[in-house]
Amino acid sequence: MDFKNFKGHKIQILLACLMSGLMIACTPATDVTPDEYVIGEKLDRVHGLNLASGHEPTSVALFDETIRKIHLFNLQNMSMAASFSVRNPEAAHYLLQHDDGNYILDLTTKSVALIQKTGRQILDPVKMVGNPLSAAFSSALGYAVLYYDTRSVGILKVSDQGEAQSSWVGGPLLDGNATVACGDISPDSRGRMILALSEYGKNDQIAIVDLPSTLENRSWVIEKQFVLPFSQVAWLAPLSDPDYILLRSQNKIALVQLSTGTVIDELALDQATVEKYSKRYSPHILMRNFAAEVSVDSLQLVYVTGAKLKVITLAKQPRTVVQSNLDIDRDEWTFIDRIGGAADGHSNANELKTNRTLTRYSLSSLATQQNFPLHDGTQIELSPSFLFTLYPNELGKASRTNILSEEVVEIAGFNVGWL
Repeated sequence: MDFKNFKGHKIQILLACLMSGLMIACTPATDVTPDEYVIGEKLDRVHGLNLASGHEPTSVALFDETIRKIHLFNLQNMSMAASFSVRNPEAAHYLLQHDDGNYILDLTTKSVALIQKTGRQILDPVKMVGNPLSAAFSSALGYAVLYYDTRSVGILKVSDQGEAQSSWVGGPLLDGNATVACGDISPDSRGRMILALSEYGKNDQIAIVDLPSTLENRSWVIEKQFVLPFSQVAWLAPLSDPDYILLRSQNKIALVQLSTGTVIDELALDQATVEKYSKRYSPHILMRNFAAEVSVDSLQLVYVTGAKLKVITLAKQPRTVVQSNLDIDRDEWTFIDRIGGAADGHSNANELKTNRTLTRYSLSSLATQQNFPLHDGTQIELSPSFLFTLYPNELGKASRTNILSEEVVEIAGFNVGWL
């Protein structure tokens, strides 16, 4: 026997067994969708228009896929405010935008750039430790949290004028053997991040992280921590009332109160499949096959009202929802759907750019308030009142459409200076 070769094979077998064990230990029992096990939202889900419920933006930034530059539009007078060249123009670019348009955070899988409205760019304001997988952003607080495919977490504090004030990158291990599963930034004014922590063989935990203290100490500072009565939390969304979070675990949807560390309400999923998670503007979950008595082409909307989970069934909805905006305060549910397979629900309206239709319902009555098709091949952004559309036009063309009246205002020719 060749002892050297035998020893080499033995090491390979040992490594293979070790990796298999790690994969078994870390892989959740449920089928993972792209929106699960991230902090904030996946890069291809992030939107420039991330204002609080009912607020209308004054500007919007989009990466023009035709000429590969970032455009900042003034929405009040429908004009071009600025255009910016980017690093790695061949890559896909995902933008997070300050509410007043003072800065744009430009994310790719290769780089991060902080672009001020004056045109000044701060490259890599937070250290890259892999490829950014997802991002959480609070324009009001000036915090951006990047979650990498290496499972490290990058935290960036930005001033209102777009200056990088501080940053730090931490590992996913926060306490003992518990690691980050998912999370998001709290909407309160204290600068907190809510994380679900997972540990093999135990129930999950919720950790409330103090972001200012974490940046100052350059190590995780946990303000509060408690154990949940279940495991495998795959998705988490803070609500407008910062004392509550909506989450999805292996087999249930739950409403959790942070101050008491208790589950206030829960809903067993049984055979239901999630079609879409959404955090705009009131967090909600869209499901299929929720119960045997519900027809297979019906869609179930799950959201929180009055500290209770509520389920509404929209019958005869065979089209797949690729973007969903729920605004409880305005009594509006707006979504974009298309003809396609169920897997399309794990995509978004700017990935699948054909056969799309926008529909708005009154949430309280499900009365249809609007329904119209979208132009194929266009990039879109939705606010509470309007649809912004960027056309694949070399000369430049964009429009703002009032969702209810369908009044359209167009701007064109803004790319001429770049040609």
